[in-house]
Amino acid sequence: MPAILVFLLGTGTGFALKYLWDKYKSFDYHENDKPKSTPIHTVDFGDDTEVQKNTDKFYLQSISPLFAKYNVNLNEMDALGNLCNKIQRSIRIDLLELLTNQVSIQALLHTYQTESIKPLQVSFHFADSGAYVSENYLTDTIKNLGLSINANSSTEQKVELILNAYYAKGIEAIFSNFGKEFEKLELLNTTNDPALEKFYSALKDDLAFHLKLLKK
Repeated sequence: MPAILVFLLGTGTGFALKYLWDKYKSFDYHENDKPKSTPIHTVDFGDDTEVQKNTDKFYLQSISPLFAKYNVNLNEMDALGNLCNKIQRSIRIDLLELLTNQVSIQALLHTYQTESIKPLQVSFHFADSGAYVSENYLTDTIKNLGLSINANSSTEQKVELILNAYYAKGIEAIFSNFGKEFEKLELLNTTNDPALEKFYSALKDDLAFHLKLLKK
């Protein structure tokens, strides 16, 4: 299970970036443990003329505000997968922008040490028609992500787990790229190392470069 997801979902409360990095680097995260890509599936459609009571379907209209927020058409092919990818990319951009916009060493370190991240908030609204994904699709996606869930979990719980997994992967990408650099920046600042300013400038440039690539 992705390291950050474990801690975010553990209590539902926010954790500072630095705290999450400390947990992330202590997590035994081998290459073979990395989540596999989510399989691409065609979105199916429910029958609008008949009330669907099946519990083996998740109607995407149930989270339509989330699709709207991330500008994903819930009727397009692999809509849920596209939403997951948008969520993962969005949190990476948000965090990179937050860090890049800091204008001093102290401000950057303060943000890194104190900025709180909470799990993705998912609100569900009843829907029984329109585009849907099957429960088998959700179960397969969870397995492909290297996650597990109770056999009695609802389709809503499975969807929330999948969405938060991609949210967590976006956060973990920040640590994979910059975690060690922030650790070194803290050390240089604490010891008043002469290389501090140069290292800080290089880190800011690196953050800005990755942000520019993501925004293309």
